[in-house]
Parts: sequence; structure tokens; C-alpha cells
Amino acid sequence: MWVRIGPPFGRIAQRLPRRARHFLNRTRWTAPDSPQLTLGTRPRGLAERIRVTAYSPLWLRWYAADDAATVRTRRVSIVVGQWQAPSRDWSGRLGPLPGVISQRTWRPRRGTESIRVSIRLEEPIELRRVIAAVDNVMAPNQPLPTPISSEVRIQSPAAAHLVAQPNVSVADGVPADLDSPDTPDLLLLRSGSHKMSTDGTRLHTIRSIDASDRIANLPIMIDATAINPLGRKADYGPQGRQMRIEVNVRANAWALTSKDAKRRTRGSLSIPLIDASLIYLRKVGVVDFAGVGSDDPAGSVRIASLAIQVAMTGAICTWPAMPADISALIGPELVGILTEPLPPDDAEPLVWELRSVRQRRAALREHSAGLVLRQSLGPHAMWQSLPAVSVLLTSRRPSYLAASIKQICAQTYPALELVLALHGDQMDGVDVDSLLAECSLPVHVVRIDGKLPFGDALASATARSTGSLITKFDDDDRYGSEHVWDLVLARHYSQATMVGKAADFVYLQDLDTTIRRSSRPEMYNTHLAGGTLLISRGDLEAAGGWRPVRRSIDVTLINRIRGAGGVLYRTHPIGYVLHRHGIGHTWDPGTEYFLDRASARWRGALHYPDFGPLPPEPVPSSSSDISPSGQQTQGRPR
Repeated sequence: MWVRIGPPFGRIAQRLPRRARHFLNRTRWTAPDSPQLTLGTRPRGLAERIRVTAYSPLWLRWYAADDAATVRTRRVSIVVGQWQAPSRDWSGRLGPLPGVISQRTWRPRRGTESIRVSIRLEEPIELRRVIAAVDNVMAPNQPLPTPISSEVRIQSPAAAHLVAQPNVSVADGVPADLDSPDTPDLLLLRSGSHKMSTDGTRLHTIRSIDASDRIANLPIMIDATAINPLGRKADYGPQGRQMRIEVNVRANAWALTSKDAKRRTRGSLSIPLIDASLIYLRKVGVVDFAGVGSDDPAGSVRIASLAIQVAMTGAICTWPAMPADISALIGPELVGILTEPLPPDDAEPLVWELRSVRQRRAALREHSAGLVLRQSLGPHAMWQSLPAVSVLLTSRRPSYLAASIKQICAQTYPALELVLALHGDQMDGVDVDSLLAECSLPVHVVRIDGKLPFGDALASATARSTGSLITKFDDDDRYGSEHVWDLVLARHYSQATMVGKAADFVYLQDLDTTIRRSSRPEMYNTHLAGGTLLISRGDLEAAGGWRPVRRSIDVTLINRIRGAGGVLYRTHPIGYVLHRHGIGHTWDPGTEYFLDRASARWRGALHYPDFGPLPPEPVPSSSSDISPSGQQTQGRPR
């Protein structure tokens, strides 16, 4: 039995194996209006063998939410026409499947080509479970860790953005026995009123889903693992691509047009951003929503969903006169950003980039299905919590502690704790109580023998921490208040083992100068700044933890993660400034190293609040190649 998923393949068909191309030419195609209508043939019940040909990994994932994916089979061959490895050294592994007799994978060596996975099973299982396992072969799949999670069951047909979340299944109707151990904790039904029942130990909640796949009393939810800024590469502001969005609610369609009125990409309002449209929007600088609206409530929901998805890609959206019925469907933080005026045309590029980062952060924070759903499953406090993050601050320099602790305590992430590791005898006289007097976070203080290497100090701090996620702050670097949120969001949508930022912004204290180096953000990469690493406790310990070394502790950990098969992701650099003062650095290539790689410079420290409080006043510099404070100049060529 053959199944074809996605739009007409066109030139992509040339990447497919010969038998798959032959099938495409013989099968009738019905253009989809929703993720559920993606098939030429709809298998049912039991099939001995199924051959699936999907346009892209996104189409394959959305097909898993379709009723047809409940067919059971022993042998499956899946071909995806448009696939690219997340990183150069990517080696995906098949997810958990019972009774696998054999499995083979054919993948391209480089570029965007087709990938094929063939599986033979001992007993028939649902095609949906096979697709979920194959998804691990094509992309990282590590959900945010949590100490507690609920089983969620959705009445069929189900929205793809909900099925993609962990511990979510699809079935018909309400279980007959609500007290059975197999009964889900949350039931999402197409009809019915809210009600609860309990046996005293377990809580069961029933909520309704409307025709637009919205859960009652919850925000619009988007699958951020599919719609995100991954791979974003665009100029912002007047230098970038400026587009206008046009919406036809009756035709259920939208189109993106340029200033010369040429249509650049288009899509359906009924399905999420997909493939070519998603890739194109990640290259766009500004999208104007002026004049977009709908008199139909269902149309307003679809338009609001489109705006949220465009915002998640990082393209700057402007919508000064947003209709009230649409603004009521979008999170208040995101509405405030979308409706505020754009920066002036003569503003430096960094100002436009800051706008993009604030916008995508708000969209992901308020509308990511994985975050919204986990905070809305019930009245218990732990159910509603985000994963706890432990910040490790290891220092042997008393003079840096006050500023470092202030930055950590100013973080906006709500589930945070500080582990303060005082390393060496020189820290014995530190008045910890006064330093922590204004800090509202839970704090653990660890004192470490100065003879022990830095790796041992971090290991001791990790042992005292309680968070599911662990991140490291350097005591002499500068952090914005949204820094931890940025890392958690990146960990969520990238599904990577470890995430971090690049040290693009560097403050050279001897010259009282801030420079920017150019790196590629929002991509799977092995180069991360040591003061920005975030990893789950389980992944850290599974890789062997920290090495007991005095220098290059971050590099040694990255090598261990990669050696264990882990994936690294680098998000945007906003909110982190590497501080070079020439004293006590474990890695110090010299000031000229940074100046030679600068693509932009500012006199003094960056005054944008996105980068956190200003560092202490440096020694004045007489350097002549630096412009007045806050003004950008061109860096030296590479």
C-alpha cells in the first residue's frame, strides 16, 4: 500500500527512488485544505506493508495526526523528498519501537536531498508510532525535561500542533472508566462542557476544542518545534526584504508581496507555515500587516494564527491598527510589540535586530504549544510549572560577585535558582548575606577548596543544584534579564542536547570599546560561548559530567556531549556580552584577536537594556579609531 503526503512534488520528485517516482505518476492527488487532507489513498485497519512518500519532514509529522495513521503494519518504507541534515556530523537514531527486526537508512552525504528509512517489525503497530520513531532519524527530538507530566488524549480528528507534543495520544470518545490507570489526565473533546471528576488521588479534566482547534480558555497554540527562527539569515530594517501580507479569508489563502507588488510566496490559512513559505519568511526583514482583518470570527482566528507564526520566524511584523477581535486572540506582550512603531530608517541595524528578538521571544513564550499546554493541564502548582533552571555561578574573585549576583537575580525566567560556588580561600571573607539581601531566588552556597580545579568546583555546584536544566554564568560577563528565557526557548524549539549563544559582542575594558563579531545564529553548531551553556541534568550526567580540569572546561564538556551523540544549537547572541579585562581569563588570545575580527564597534559599553546593566566604569582610552559613545563604526576587515 502506497501513501503520498504533501503538495505536488514537482522537481523534488527527481530526488526520489525510481519506484517512488513511478508511484507519484500513477496516484491521483487532492490538494489539501488542512493537515488532515493530505492523502491520495487512505489506508485503514491492518496492512502487511506500507510505503510512505512525504514531501518533507513537516508533512510527515502532520500526517501522524491524521486518522489514517492509525493503520497497523509490520513493514514500513518511508521516503522524504526534501530533507537536510541539521548539522554536518548528524547521525540520527531510530526512536523507541517494540520488536524491531531490521532497520536501514539511506541518507544524502550533503545538501538537501531525499532520505529513506525501511523498518521491519515483529508485530503490527500503528503507523503513527513508526513515524514518530523515524522523526528521530531526521531531526533532534528531546523535549524539555519535567518531574511530572500528564497523559493527554485528544478526540479524533486532532490538530497536528497538539499531537506533536509529548504524552499526547488520539482516540475517539470518552473512556468508560475514569478511574482506570490507563485513563488520561486531560481529555480534549470536540463537544461537551467543562467538568471534573476525581477518585481522591487522580484528577481528570475534560475540555472542549472548537472548530478552529482551539482549546477552550487557552491561547492560540503553535508547534514551535516546526515554526521557529531556525536557520534565520536576514538583514533587518531598510536593508532587508520588506514585504506586505495580503489575506483572502473567503479563499482561505494568504500571499506575501514585495514593494513592486510581485507575489513572493503564498499559503493556506488552514495549515501552518510550511516548507518554501517558512524558509522564505526566515529571510525576510519586515512584514506589514496593515489593512488585514476579517468579519468572520473563524477568519480572525486563522489570521491571528498566521501573524503569530510569522512573528515566530523572526521576521519583524508591523500592525499599527490591529483589529480588536484579532488582538484579543494574541498574547498581550506580542500585541504590544506588533503595534508599536518601527524604528526609524536611520537606526543602526542592531536596533532592528533587537526588535526582531523581542518579538519572536514574545510569540514563542505566549503561544508555543509545548509551553502553553504544560501550564494549563490542571490546578496543581507543579503541573503548571516550567522546567526549573539552576544557574551555576563559580567565582574566585570577590570583587565580581555583587554585579554577577545582581544580573542573575534580575532574570525574568520564573523557575530559577542560584548555586553560588565560592572557590578558594580568598572567598572566605565574603559577606554572602549582604550580597544576597535583595535576591528573591532560592540560593545554595557551596565553598570549594582553592586547590581543586575549576571542573571540580562546577561538579560540586551541580551536585547541590535541584533544577532539571543547568546553565552556567561567568562572573565577569554581562547578561540581559531575558537571557535564561532565551536559552530555555531555544532548547524547546531546537530539541537539542545543549544550547547556548555565540560571543558576538565583546567588551574590551582596556580600550573601553564594544565590538561585534559576525557568526551565524539560530543554527545547529558546535561553537558556543562557555558562559551561556544550558543542558539538562540527565544529559550532563549521562555524558560523564564535568572534567576535573583547570582550563578549557567548556570545550571538554562540548566534546563529551558530541562524543555521546548529543546535538548543539546556537541561538541569537542578544543579551550576552563577553567581558575582556585582561586579568584571570582561562582563555586569553589578546586584544588584537578581537579587534581583527570586529564587524562593528561602539565606544564604551552597549547602552541597550536588552544586554543588562552596564559594567563598572572602565579606564579611559585614548584610542583614535573609536567613535563617540553609542555610535557604531565599521570594524577591521577579516
